[in-house]
Amino acid sequence: MKPLDVGIVGAGFAGAAAALFLAERGHRVTLYEEALKPEPVGAGILMQPSGLSVLADLGLLSGALERGSRVDALVCRTPAGRTILDLSYRDLFDDWYGLGMHRGALFELLYGQLAPRGVTLVTGASGVAITLRQPAGPSRGSSSKEAPSCRARWVAVSIWATST
Repeated sequence: MKPLDVGIVGAGFAGAAAALFLAERGHRVTLYEEALKPEPVGAGILMQPSGLSVLADLGLLSGALERGSRVDALVCRTPAGRTILDLSYRDLFDDWYGLGMHRGALFELLYGQLAPRGVTLVTGASGVAITLRQPAGPSRGSSSKEAPSCRARWVAVSIWATST
């Protein structure tokens, strides 16, 4: 496949992972983030088997395992001791498990790979003017003098609303 210029808006976990996948496949990727200095938001995260398989495909699973704690089951009981949830990952598949980790550890793992894998990170992009390029011809789309410009043939938007 011919390499594409790809713009991704939103540099959270999904945006960073998508950028890494696309760069790994030879595309020129620019990742746009509103924050001037991206950093993790929140405390902990429980990675499920599907998320762990994404990290494995990116070659980052061993790094995640070093930074987290394996979770083999989720058990919840009432104060009186009655079980209301008892989920063992192994009940589904023998090799499945979850991974509890701090959001900062996952953030560092993904962001540490952006530059080495050729992803361009543009920060402070609070409004990105997206201009889609046709294969052979002029650009089309919106433009703004205040917003960073994203000239690409393919654009993905991966935005998570912030809460206060």
